[in-house]
Amino acid sequence: MATDQTDFNDRQANVMWCKRNHAMIANGGTWMIPRSGMAFKRTYKGWELLAIMPFMVGMAESVLAVPHSARELLMWQLEDFATHQRYHKTAGLEITDPKGLLANAEAELDRRGE
Repeated sequence: MATDQTDFNDRQANVMWCKRNHAMIANGGTWMIPRSGMAFKRTYKGWELLAIMPFMVGMAESVLAVPHSARELLMWQLEDFATHQRYHKTAGLEITDPKGLLANAEAELDRRGE
């Protein structure tokens, strides 16, 4: 039962963070998730994915907790996107990918066989 309460408190903290982060940035402003290299533009309803960082050979040479391939980076991006979508939805905000950047990146990796 304590775990349930801890999970609830963690979720509530994440929801409050989402609301505060959105409130402090003006419409059209940007917010980034450095871990997965995603940039978002603030909208009245939430956030739109603006850009995703491509994988670059050598980016993981000195750091262990970073992706080591283009496919791994995309998996991080997809996971972070889904996680933030879930928390922002709970906060009454939406996160969208109107340009299909993540789907296009995945299709390109599939096309190249990566």
